[in-house]
Amino acid sequence: MRELIYRHKRYIICIVCVLCIFAGNMYKSGLVGSISMQKPEKRWSADGEDSGYAAAYMSEDEGINLDTINSFKEKYRSTMLEDSIEISETARNYIDAFSCEGQLEIFRDFGKSGYKVNVTAVGGDFFYFHPMELLSGSYISDSDLMHDRIVIDENTAWNLYGSSDIEGKTCVINNKYYYIAGVVRANDSKISEKTYGIRSRIFMHYDEYSGTDENEKAITCYETVYPELLSGKAVKVLKSLFGIEENTDQVEGAVEEVQSIEVVDMNRRFGFMSLCKVISQYGERSSKTNRIMYPFWENECRRTEDFAAIAVALNIIFAAIAFITLIPTIVQLYKCSLRGADRLIAKIKAVRR
Repeated sequence: MRELIYRHKRYIICIVCVLCIFAGNMYKSGLVGSISMQKPEKRWSADGEDSGYAAAYMSEDEGINLDTINSFKEKYRSTMLEDSIEISETARNYIDAFSCEGQLEIFRDFGKSGYKVNVTAVGGDFFYFHPMELLSGSYISDSDLMHDRIVIDENTAWNLYGSSDIEGKTCVINNKYYYIAGVVRANDSKISEKTYGIRSRIFMHYDEYSGTDENEKAITCYETVYPELLSGKAVKVLKSLFGIEENTDQVEGAVEEVQSIEVVDMNRRFGFMSLCKVISQYGERSSKTNRIMYPFWENECRRTEDFAAIAVALNIIFAAIAFITLIPTIVQLYKCSLRGADRLIAKIKAVRR
């Protein structure tokens, strides 16, 4: 048995490497499948037209406001006309969402003790991009007649009322009553638990949150799903909206360091080439100086990228080992093919004579 193993050790090593590569791919697929980002571009493309999903993250210094968001509408329209995309007057051709992060103190009622919560101030189709599990009630949206409704997570609900079924109840923020539209549960994957944080969180309309301070809060995250006749078009459109030159490197490059704006191709970020770029920049990712405070879902994606990149790196190593192991066999097969070709040529010549 030992002699048999020694004689065929090269093939055994190759088989083990192939199994390791298969396991690595399964591990990576499991990681990517567990994240809370639920592919809005796929759901938006249900009618058969391909769409791309891109996001821009900014520091507060480079953040934008509602006027900038409104100015994007005309830019989208002109870009679609240039791309020969038929603009519908009754249906939407693209969707977008925006948000920023902060902290507030929340109270069950006036005179009650309060506690701090993380705040995600949202606008556009935020919950289409991030459809967190609803435990009760509904999401908030820009179409709400009044913007005094909020969505809270399960921890906040239990801290306020000792239950998650509290749709329609009120709470106090900045000396103002807000109605609880719904209660959501954060993704329970291991990576999400690390990036969501232990502090309770609420989601409120951006204009309400921005109005809680004398200074307008900057929008630090902007996301879009845009029709893609050509691959990567959504990212190009988003770069043009922010005035980023197309010939610059937008993957952890110098432009982000200067402008503090990072544009991410969300639906291709876990592809092989994208993860290879993560491998090449592994040390740099933890020493960024662009002052961008990523929201919890982007931190989840970045952490997932790190682990997925390790799986890809190991797969490359195992593939290289398998190839090196098979080199003698490949050389031998090549020589045999040459000898076979020589014999075949000799037979053909003999027949012709």
